[in-house]
Amino acid sequence: MSLFQNLMITFVFPVTEMHVAAQQSGNGQPMPAFFRFILGNIRLFFLFFLAISALTLAASIGLLKRKNWARIAFIGILAFGILWNLGGMVAGYVLFASMPTVPENAPDEFQRRFDLFSMGIMVFSALFAVAMAGLCGWIIKRLCSSDIKREFA
Repeated sequence: MSLFQNLMITFVFPVTEMHVAAQQSGNGQPMPAFFRFILGNIRLFFLFFLAISALTLAASIGLLKRKNWARIAFIGILAFGILWNLGGMVAGYVLFASMPTVPENAPDEFQRRFDLFSMGIMVFSALFAVAMAGLCGWIIKRLCSSDIKREFA
């Protein structure tokens, strides 16, 4: 999937127009700096995830062959996964906080439902991110256990 995404970003999407949009984003609605950075470096962003995917594949094969380097690499990948999930939770909050508010002439019921919807998404996303980070932490703990280390020695 990551390979396909890189091909799409290279051959289909107008990356130069995306760079211009990122540079001009300060002219209209303010765009958070994090998202302006991602938009300005979109190719590097997808290339980085292609490299992570390739490393994960290699480490997974190495784990099946009981290679210690693969166990250590997989621990690093999972630690990155923890940081990514928790960082994504924060980025989601920043995204929702930076979204334009509901127009003043919108009905009160619409504003109430929009706020409820936004809160629901943020709560679900936070619970999911914490659960995934916890799962990654549990797998790291198992990979660091003495029984597993002996299998890879």
